[in-house]
Amino acid sequence: MHRRTALAAITGASLSLVTGGATDWTTTPPVAVDGSLTDDTIGPADATERAAADLESDVSFEGDVVEIVECGRTCREVTTTLTNTGTADATAVRVAATVVAGETLVWETDEEIGRLEAGATVTRTQRIDIDVVSALAIENNDRTVTITTTITSAQQTEQFVTETTV
Repeated sequence: MHRRTALAAITGASLSLVTGGATDWTTTPPVAVDGSLTDDTIGPADATERAAADLESDVSFEGDVVEIVECGRTCREVTTTLTNTGTADATAVRVAATVVAGETLVWETDEEIGRLEAGATVTRTQRIDIDVVSALAIENNDRTVTITTTITSAQQTEQFVTETTV
């Protein structure tokens, strides 16, 4: 498994950071959109598929938390960045995140980023304000939450999952 830091924070799912939890994320390897290719035949379609596969390997994402501002007892405004660290532009970029405590969905977001050029960074500020039911769910789950962040693009999908105590 690969290690990344605070990628889920781009969507504001950095609840663990907001509340003092871990900042290290375990990632599942990137999942290719079209799967693997074989060299059984060569033709125009194969060349297109190979080009798409090459592009998939040239797009990669990293995230970082820039600032956390308290806006209330159960509220934080989190400013984060998402960077395309690859050598190719990422298109149709979308970030979805969920924060779950036990069986209770605590917070979720789904945001369209659009095109993210190679080396480019986008900055977002998200307001995370959980309700009393969610706060109790976290407390009743030994203050443990699972944060799942999925970054999809036309080139590939990367998913980051972490369980942390907050």
